[in-house]
This record gives sequence, C-alpha cells and structure tokens, in this order.
Amino acid sequence: MKTLLRIVLALCLLSTAAWATIVQALDLEQLAKTADVVVHGQVLAQSTAWNASHSRIYTVTTVSITDPMKGPHKQGATIQIRQLGGTVDGITQSIVGNAVLRTSEEVILFLNHDPKKALHYVVGMAQGKYADRKSTRLNSSHRYH
Repeated sequence: MKTLLRIVLALCLLSTAAWATIVQALDLEQLAKTADVVVHGQVLAQSTAWNASHSRIYTVTTVSITDPMKGPHKQGATIQIRQLGGTVDGITQSIVGNAVLRTSEEVILFLNHDPKKALHYVVGMAQGKYADRKSTRLNSSHRYH
C-alpha cells in the first residue's frame, strides 16, 4: 500500500497540466445568427506580436472583402481579424481548433466585430472559416441576416 501511495504521489508531482480547447458545435444557421459580419474575401497579410505584458502572442490577419454578405462593410474594404496564437522571436503559441488563415487564400468568414478596437474575431474558432471552393454549398450570392 505504501508503494502504491508513493507512486501516485510521484505521478502527481511530475505531471503537467493538460490544456484543451472546448467550443460549442455550430451549424451554418447558428454561425450566421451569431456573427455580426459575414464576408467573402481574400487574405492579404498577417502580422504577429506579443501583448503588452509579453505573456501572449496574437496574430492579426488583414482580409480584403470581395463580397460583404452581412454587416456594415463594403466591397473592397479591408478588415483586421485578431486571433490568439502565432510565432514571434522563435516562440510559437498554438491554439487547437483555431481557424487557420493563409495569405492569398480566399475565404468565407463568420466574424464578430469589436468596434472599440477596430478588430474582428472568428465565430466558433475553425467553424467560422470556410475555404472558398467552387464545390462548397456556401457561395457569395447568399445573404445572411
């Protein structure tokens, strides 16, 4: 019994915290209702930086709007999307389940807008990003209200 107790105690002392990302599953209708902004656009650029306390890395992605499907933005406008994670100074912070946005990629995005910071955030993490493919059910002729 003492051996078992020692093993359990040793495992507790040596174990590290496990982190997971939990997000509610959203269908297309829920994404559209939750989002303030829905756009079809092209990823133009990305930049990464530490926050002020140097504890988190954020990536800001610039997207040119090809077709605004919901929200106040106009065709040809650019928007900034902020996500937790990225690489700075050789250090990478990754968020499992984050939407992956790549430069030059055409996307349909479901976003929430923070007017105080002039930033947007992807709704439902990766669920809020669709790669624009001709075979997808989504198309820019659909309007979300």
